[in-house]
Amino acid sequence: MSEAVPQRRPRNRKQLIVAAAARQFERAGFHDVSVADIAAEVGVSASALYRHFSGKTGLLAAAVEQEIELLELAYGGPAGLPGLLDHAARQLLRPDRAGSVWQRGQVFLEPDRAAELEARYLAALEPLRRAVGGEVSTWAVHSVLTTGRAFERAKVDRDRAQELMVAAAVAVAGLRSGEHTSELQSPMYLVCRLLL
Repeated sequence: MSEAVPQRRPRNRKQLIVAAAARQFERAGFHDVSVADIAAEVGVSASALYRHFSGKTGLLAAAVEQEIELLELAYGGPAGLPGLLDHAARQLLRPDRAGSVWQRGQVFLEPDRAAELEARYLAALEPLRRAVGGEVSTWAVHSVLTTGRAFERAKVDRDRAQELMVAAAVAVAGLRSGEHTSELQSPMYLVCRLLL
């Protein structure tokens, strides 16, 4: 008779829990996700989850922090618009990225915590704002890059999706500057050509 080998707890359990929470919150929304749902996805009990987090709001804050850290990494790349957009697309199209938890989840956080995280979120976008110039253009380009995971539904491989997202982001940034001289050189024309 062999003895059962005790199963070791993964060293990254806390990160696994945060990633599962982010996926669940993105998919179903904060109110429609329970701590038990998140625990089940990770394969732990709800009580094990409470060893790391005080509750669902703590999990949401951790998921938002994870998203901000990814944005800091994505927009902390090379200076200059083309290199920055290429670097950002590589980071934001990663398969392990859950998506935008901040946009849907900030209202469920305590006001002071939400304000702190919003300041960090905006600071993470600052390199993009400097490269693009202007608040509206920054948010437009950021929106293009953060919705890039839609490529999974379109059955486009990651490399092609990255190329398309960068082209779309450049197109959005270029529309603001008006640097193109003819319709055939316009950024939107170039994006349409990439899509065909």
